[in-house]
Amino acid sequence: MKKAILNIIGIAALVAIIIIAIMGNSSDTAEKKNGFTRHYSQVTLLNECKLNKSLTSIVGLTEGSLYLKAVDPRQIIVMDKDLKIRDTINPNFPLTRVIADSYNLQVDSPFIYLFANNVATVLKYQDGLPSVNTIKLNTNIFSKSVLLSSHKIAIRVFDSSEIKQTFAIVNLGTGQIEARNPIFEGQNDGGLSTDGFLKYDSSTKSIVYLQLYRNRFFRLDTSLQLVYEGRTIDTTSSNVISVQKFSINDTMGSIMPSNPLKAINTTCFVNAGLLYIISTLKADNEDVDTFLENVPVDVYRVLDGRYLGSFYLPKYKDNKATQIVARNSVIFALYSGAIRTFEIGHAFQ
Repeated sequence: MKKAILNIIGIAALVAIIIIAIMGNSSDTAEKKNGFTRHYSQVTLLNECKLNKSLTSIVGLTEGSLYLKAVDPRQIIVMDKDLKIRDTINPNFPLTRVIADSYNLQVDSPFIYLFANNVATVLKYQDGLPSVNTIKLNTNIFSKSVLLSSHKIAIRVFDSSEIKQTFAIVNLGTGQIEARNPIFEGQNDGGLSTDGFLKYDSSTKSIVYLQLYRNRFFRLDTSLQLVYEGRTIDTTSSNVISVQKFSINDTMGSIMPSNPLKAINTTCFVNAGLLYIISTLKADNEDVDTFLENVPVDVYRVLDGRYLGSFYLPKYKDNKATQIVARNSVIFALYSGAIRTFEIGHAFQ
């Protein structure tokens, strides 16, 4: 059964990537009226730096350092705030195929955490030391994870039925679950229809979960008590998702969408009480050409879910931003082959 669930996680991730690539600001999407408007603020390009295309994601941001990982999580580049490469880190994680198939990497300097979804394990590496600390969690395998502190994480984990997912707080010292909250009732599709992004805002001590296919996000406290259910400015409150089981490599029980999925939100980030969401949908007051040449970022206040406004991130050599992180009023945007910084000022304070 675990092998079947591995297929669920792997296929769901693949489907999300494919659908995001297809749906992201396409001309068909741009022509459609979506029943909402945006209020834009200007941003200023500060700096940009060409990157090796093997650098795939931002995995950490501190006051003075930005961390990017390569396809191999054992290769991490450290940049300063001026986007100059100043170091490389090569954590000696014991990377197996099972671990490499589904993991999350997060830097909290001087520590680097690799959350190995498929084996319910956290690998903890301290920069400069030769050994890796292996923390086995007393949980089923999980699909989402985020670090809350040096001794606690939040995860979205499969429950005992193996067809539902729940949220949990896990103590890294003991590996035990300290709190649970399913949030979504009645799901029987492996959590595919409620897939999304799990983030943590240390300034408000808030866990935030944004849905990929609907206009909903949730704020929870560090005990997983629901503070509120928020809605993004678009009107996609329903998005019909049906699934079916099929076999892959003679393994039965894998779950796959039986209809095309429409991603509404492609990624998000939280910092200093603000939630930044990259949306695939054009507002009714946006020019089609402008929408197609930029990525819209919508900003919400974490404390109450209030929409504060939006800004555009322009293309870089015909490539759109795939990931954003923020530090105070500076946005770091990752593109294929480049990283850029933008100043947003005090527009959303």
